[in-house]
Amino acid sequence: MKETIAIITSSPGNTVGGGEISARLLSKWLSIKGLKHIVFTCEKDCESRWGNESNVIKYRLKQYQQYGQPITIAGLIACKLFMLGKKGINIFHIYNVGPLAGAGLYKLIGGRNKVIATLNNYLGICPVATYSCNGNIKCSWMARYRCLTSKKPMLYKLLGLPYSIAFPVAVKLMKHLDGYIAISEAVKKIYVDHGYKSDRIRVIPNFTEHHFQSFNPNDPPETPFNVLYVGQLADNKGVQILLKAFIKMVQQRPDVKLTIVGDGPLRPVLENLILGTGIEKKVVFTGRVSHSQVMDFYREAHVFVHPGLWHEPFGRTLLEAMSVGLPCVVSDVGAPPEIVGNAGLVFPAGDENALADLLIRLYDNPELRLKLSSNCGARLKNYDPEKVINQIIKFYEDVLNERI
Repeated sequence: MKETIAIITSSPGNTVGGGEISARLLSKWLSIKGLKHIVFTCEKDCESRWGNESNVIKYRLKQYQQYGQPITIAGLIACKLFMLGKKGINIFHIYNVGPLAGAGLYKLIGGRNKVIATLNNYLGICPVATYSCNGNIKCSWMARYRCLTSKKPMLYKLLGLPYSIAFPVAVKLMKHLDGYIAISEAVKKIYVDHGYKSDRIRVIPNFTEHHFQSFNPNDPPETPFNVLYVGQLADNKGVQILLKAFIKMVQQRPDVKLTIVGDGPLRPVLENLILGTGIEKKVVFTGRVSHSQVMDFYREAHVFVHPGLWHEPFGRTLLEAMSVGLPCVVSDVGAPPEIVGNAGLVFPAGDENALADLLIRLYDNPELRLKLSSNCGARLKNYDPEKVINQIIKFYEDVLNERI
């Protein structure tokens, strides 16, 4: 493939999450494959963050953080695509759902270049991108307004009204692209359920950055038994469910420890939850740590828990945990069960009793931990960078040759 690709990503400021990491890995592996590409990004210090490969041209896209990003940047994105279309770009890859409406507008008003997008959140169907209602609420303009403005200051409440009304227009624009990459089967199903064409969506997962390392079910040798969580401390992440399950676990297996890596708005609530329970010294809140430090926490744990309450599109922390052979316990919503497969155990989302039972089961059964760990290497092969980048390049070729 000799075509030139433009990667458009709109994550504001210095935000660094799974989507940003995946976009950078995409750029890195396109470079390894010798494919020339352009990166548009809102990120500051984009040179240091995206590397300095000679075949990567980076442009600092003006930061647009206004309320209702899909609408406020639509015209800008459409204009940029028309400009780039005259400079030899063959295919645009929109990474992060924010620019989708602009890309759809480009196609709607006559843009001839092929445009695809990676669906790595739910902004293409949900104005707050989380789909936290799990489809249980009819998405009327009033429902959208409540989601957009809950616990927000007055300015957001004023801006939220026109955006909640106009959002369906943005969604219609987003459906005009030539193809989509869903990062999990769970994501594809939800988008198809909301009117996106199934034959235009191909499931291609995220990359893993780490190679599998062997795991001993009795390692680390130090006691106590260490349960690990890594991620943001927010309501939809389910950390409060994990903490309640851990309190129940301590009552039956006192020689345990819970390590919570990350920070967020829920941290004060979580810290208050354990006050007076007698387990304060068994729970460690590390706050934010560097990526290299995070990997050390994985190596020091006996089991990793992903207790999400929402349809997590992917779950990069699961790849990190499995890379050190760490057995995983995940809730039954979103992509995590499909990611861990036979390298993990699954419990009903929100069920603290079921989670406590699984943790006790793993505590008591090192053979089960070894069995789950031994399956990690095979699971990670699905996310091998060489395999994934070849699937993406094949998708580019199929879109360019109109085979989808």
